[in-house]
Amino acid sequence: MKSLFFKVATFFYKLLTKSKFDKFERSLDSPKEAQEKTLMEIMSILNATSYGQSLGHVRSYKDYANIVPLVNYEDVSPLINRMMNGEKNVLVSKDIKNYEKTSGSSMSIKYIPYTEDILLDFTEMFQYWSYDVLTKGPKFKTGTFYFSVSPHFQSDIEIKGTSIPSLNSDEDYLSGWTKYFLKPFFAINPDTLKKIQDPQEFKEMLFNRLKSNKNLEIISIWNPSFLTSLLKTRTFSAKEAFPELKFISCWGDSLAKYDMAHLKKIFPHVLIQPKGLLATEAPITLPLIDAPAPVPLVGNVFLEFKCPNGLIKRLHELVDSEIYDLIISQKSGLYRYVIGDRVQVKGFYKNTPCLIFVGRSGQISDLVGEKISESYIEAFFQTSEMDSFEIIIPSQKNKRYYIIGQDNVHDKALESFLMESHHYQNARKLGQLYKVEKIKITENLESYILDFFELKRGMKRGDVKFRRLYSQEWDEQFLNYLLKFSDSK
Repeated sequence: MKSLFFKVATFFYKLLTKSKFDKFERSLDSPKEAQEKTLMEIMSILNATSYGQSLGHVRSYKDYANIVPLVNYEDVSPLINRMMNGEKNVLVSKDIKNYEKTSGSSMSIKYIPYTEDILLDFTEMFQYWSYDVLTKGPKFKTGTFYFSVSPHFQSDIEIKGTSIPSLNSDEDYLSGWTKYFLKPFFAINPDTLKKIQDPQEFKEMLFNRLKSNKNLEIISIWNPSFLTSLLKTRTFSAKEAFPELKFISCWGDSLAKYDMAHLKKIFPHVLIQPKGLLATEAPITLPLIDAPAPVPLVGNVFLEFKCPNGLIKRLHELVDSEIYDLIISQKSGLYRYVIGDRVQVKGFYKNTPCLIFVGRSGQISDLVGEKISESYIEAFFQTSEMDSFEIIIPSQKNKRYYIIGQDNVHDKALESFLMESHHYQNARKLGQLYKVEKIKITENLESYILDFFELKRGMKRGDVKFRRLYSQEWDEQFLNYLLKFSDSK
């Protein structure tokens, strides 16, 4: 009966989404024209706001690039605060549905305004992706799936006496008929997990619910370590515990590739697809079965790219294999927003560059003037061909860098590499910094990192992106938390 119901539902779902998907695919043939249309829509939203009127009317990309400044969250937070205090028409004229909480490289919480327009963009991204998977992916029988859910540790946001909820699962990013169409296929009722406050209770209930549903075919999570940590302490046969599982969607770029590789070993019979770049601020790329890497959502978000020399390029101007800092403009009040992500071009699909996430931009550790960047640290692992999960934390108090890993921890190699940096070498010779020290945490390192940012920084696990260099965590809190689990403790 479940199989028949899924076949009928799939027929109608594909019927409803095919024309949208076909239009999206056609837009990838002409990314410049598609981006022009998206920019025109975004400029009309901007021109209708007090922020846009303070800058001047924009009619073309030339106007947009010349008049609208590049901004980060600190630049727009006063404007967002005015909106949260009830002022209308500041960054966007439409009603705000949600203020989604997130956190970046700093410890502060950011509040991203969501209108119906951007929720529709998230929904369209899901429709494109799901149509592609249903058409070209594994042959599903029941369509039973699990969407990642975050426990609701944080209270809703009070705006002028009104509680505005934040989003807690993939499901919450969907709107309209799509959201209700999918409800019969949930493996777990999201509301059941949202109520749980204790992380261990959450993990235990989640594992038991997933394992007990023998029809489970699809798992969608953010960080693959969420699933690997859930399974690590349990003895089971993946094929017996999840006999119908066919598809897992999760992050697979940057440091997430290590846990994704681990998942492939646990589930060799399952297709594991890396997610696209889906930020709290906007949906940016999505994976397609036939594409070499995720493709940009050319009709939903306007993209610009900053080259190392400071030149700004548009999507159609990108060069294969080059790395750029990403700038986004979306329909919910963020214009020329420097999101802080670095992306690399990995081939083309039709005529559109495909993009992968390679790390955060502007991450500099500067304890005493040594100026060590995340890209420099990433070069250490690439040139040394070290395929291991290791992170680096600077300590202002102890005046040194700590490298933390699970197996072979390469402290001596890192020290040697850092000594090639002129400023680091001078700091070491002058006694301003001490040599790199290693910390070994054999079990559950990824899980401890997620726990820290969830429990201590108030972030959702889905917002936590692993990085090589935690340049903003120099104040000992993160380091001291991980030290509790050190093998030498």
